[in-house]
Amino acid sequence: MNQPKPKTWFITGTDTEIGKTYSTTRLLAALNEANMPANGYKPVASGAAMTELGLKNPDAFGHLKASFDSLQYEEVNPYFFEAEEAPHILADELGQPIFFEKMTKGLRHLEAKNRITLVEGAGGWYTPLSFEKSFSDWVVENQLPVIVVVGLKLGVINHARLTFDAIEKAGLKVTGWIANHLSDSASLKNYIIGIQAFTDIPLIGEIPYKGAISADHGGYFDLTHFS
Repeated sequence: MNQPKPKTWFITGTDTEIGKTYSTTRLLAALNEANMPANGYKPVASGAAMTELGLKNPDAFGHLKASFDSLQYEEVNPYFFEAEEAPHILADELGQPIFFEKMTKGLRHLEAKNRITLVEGAGGWYTPLSFEKSFSDWVVENQLPVIVVVGLKLGVINHARLTFDAIEKAGLKVTGWIANHLSDSASLKNYIIGIQAFTDIPLIGEIPYKGAISADHGGYFDLTHFS
């Protein structure tokens, strides 16, 4: 019997601190509310905060809480560094290299549950995981379609186009992009219009500033891209 093809997307961003986790957990919530079961996966994470499970990465913990299945923390985040620093620097300093094989094994474990799997990267598209390889190399190795979280701020049209171009040059599909409002400035709508003028990649979600306070997660996204 043929196994169904995994429904997996990699989520990257135009920069660090532009709302990848915020957007990803909102998207997980929207999918699960729409009876489209979805789990989150944050294979590499640095930085720690106190959670109900103890000292864990808050982004990965957000994935855990937003996932459909009752998962163990390690299933969501196999590589966890407590210090808040670039993962490749910490891996080198601590002598704890990040192996693609372990990241992929964790992904296959989640995909075997036959859910939608949203894999969140770290930083931007070319974030290094060692001094030889970047997160993007792992995504290419696994041939994952990509969703780009675009943090709306000055300079974002350039950042978005560069990110889209880099992903497509790597031979991967950009399924769509999510516009995340980083402030309540009325001018942010102009950045969305500016990006749309230069690409036909669909806008699949728009999250208003402080949109997490709303219970209507599904209203932010076009979920037809995940069916």
